[in-house]
Order: sequence, then structure tokens, then C-alpha cells
Amino acid sequence: MSSLQDQNSNLPVQVGGLQNQQYSLQSQLAHQLSTSTGATRPSFEITSLCLSVTPQCGLPVGYPGSYAYAIALNDNGTTAFTQSVSVFLDIKDATRSTDFGFNSSLPQELFPGGTVYLNATSWPQYTNATSKLAPGDQVALAVFLGNLESTVLTHVITCTTETTTFLNDTTMQTATNTECG
Repeated sequence: MSSLQDQNSNLPVQVGGLQNQQYSLQSQLAHQLSTSTGATRPSFEITSLCLSVTPQCGLPVGYPGSYAYAIALNDNGTTAFTQSVSVFLDIKDATRSTDFGFNSSLPQELFPGGTVYLNATSWPQYTNATSKLAPGDQVALAVFLGNLESTVLTHVITCTTETTTFLNDTTMQTATNTECG
């Protein structure tokens, strides 16, 4: 009985040792994969984006348009992202101390060296984005593709519209100019 009790008390120590060996092997494997010249690695970055309270973002990103958000993602790795990869956007507003997130999807497969645009004409209703964001707010955007993340700091765009009316002897003309930044 005493021998069995000794063996039983040593089991947690043995399990801990096996776990340490497992972690060590995982670390060595990850290091080998990251330094291997032939290894394929998924990687992406946010190359440009526009966040707007109302649909004022355009494509190419940065021009006035009719999207609530427009985000350009570039695959800078060696592996493509399929359309079925899970996509999550997380927005933290530092100006108002609010945050929200929502699921999205890739509009097409994202190949190495390629770019795709995540965009929508309105924010998902459950996010309450229009009450959480204001023009000019400083925000952090994190995009998750599967288990990979890319983050960027930006601000919610502010657009101004200027209307000019021209009068002459026979007609009246109106010109409208919208600038966003």
C-alpha cells in the first residue's frame, strides 16, 4: 500500500515533466518552421482603411464614397487565405472609451502578394457603431484572419460639404464639394 501511495504522489511530478517536454518540443518545432527557408507562413497586413459614422468611405480606400468602412488587406506571407477563413473586426475607440466587434468574411480568396477589401455600406446593427463612434475619434482597428491579427491606429473620418450657388442673368447653378480626411 505504501508503495502505491508513493507512486501516486509522484504522478503529478511526472505529468509536469512530460508537459514541460511537450512545450519544449512545440517551441523547437515552431522555431524550426519559422527559420526554415521552405516553410509556408500565412501573414497579412492592413494597408489602408477608412472608418466613417455614416457611409462616406470609398474605394480606393481614402476617397469619398458610400461605405461605412473600407479596409484593404494585403497577404504578405507565402500562404493564401481561403474565403472560408474566419474574419473578425475589433474596433476600440480611445476617444470615447468604447469598443465593439463583429464577424465579416473575405469577399474572395486572398493570395500572397494580393489585396482584398472588406467593406459595407452600413455597420452591423447589433454593434451600435453609429452611437459609439464620432467623426474625428481616435480608434484602434484589429483584424483577425483565423488566429492571425493585424492592428492599426487611425481616426474616424470627418467630412465637410461646401455648397456654392452661382447666379447669373438667366440661371442659378449650385455646386457641392465634399472633402474627407
